[in-house]
Amino acid sequence: MIWWIYFDSLNLLIESKRDKYGTGIIYSQLLVYMSFAILANTIRHAILNDLNLFDFRIMAISGMLLLYIGKQTAYAINVPKHNRNRIINTLIVLTIAAVSLLLNRSQYILFGLAFSFAIYIVLNYKSQMKLYGKVNF
Repeated sequence: MIWWIYFDSLNLLIESKRDKYGTGIIYSQLLVYMSFAILANTIRHAILNDLNLFDFRIMAISGMLLLYIGKQTAYAINVPKHNRNRIINTLIVLTIAAVSLLLNRSQYILFGLAFSFAIYIVLNYKSQMKLYGKVNF
């Protein structure tokens, strides 16, 4: 699901000519790649169950925040007409992720995060359908 979130609307960045040198995309990628590393370790710790729950929660929400901030930065610069939908979708998903942090096992929290990723994909699909009448995959 992270792969889909990352590449779902990449064509909007490619078609945009606002960021002439691509600096917005390049710097946002640092945050996205950091989130990949944190989320991968979050999955590892959920499987091994070797991290206390507080640290796991901090790691999980940090990975989520870095992913969405990094992803949304490039789109905010290059495709500003979609900012409203993107911000609403991101807030909904981060709320779901935050609620899942209240669960009492790291595996359940991980399922909650996966659920929030699935919701983000559905919300973006609906937003693109509304704006374009179709989705370009």
